[in-house]
Amino acid sequence: MRHPATRLERVGIGLVMVAIAAALLAAVGRLDQDVEVNVPIRYGLLVAPLHIGLLALAVQFLASRAVTPSRQAALLATAVVFAAGLLALQIAVGRAAIATAAAIATTMDRYDAGIREPAMEKLIFPDLAVADRVLAALRRVIDDQ
Repeated sequence: MRHPATRLERVGIGLVMVAIAAALLAAVGRLDQDVEVNVPIRYGLLVAPLHIGLLALAVQFLASRAVTPSRQAALLATAVVFAAGLLALQIAVGRAAIATAAAIATTMDRYDAGIREPAMEKLIFPDLAVADRVLAALRRVIDDQ
């Protein structure tokens, strides 16, 4: 017979369920998008609850098996390695996000300066003429205020 779920297990399962539900909703919301369209970096934030939930479940499982001092030391060493790996992953993702944001800012600055390139259609809007009309309308609204 299984023991009742602990609070940590319930929180972990809840976080995993939220992450999976958010991923499903994001996927359904992008069904009409082309495959080559890059997924925005904001969806990467939805991975954090999944990682935290899985970590909570793993810690609960491993802690219940660490009954001897040698197993406790192994668990602690594994946790330190895992935390260092997550830190390295976060640093790498952060640097990639900074580079992506800089590329987007550069493209937007070039567009705002009047430069039009075919590559801008993927980032700004598939039809740059429509984007120009929307930008002109927004500028008129801002100027009228």
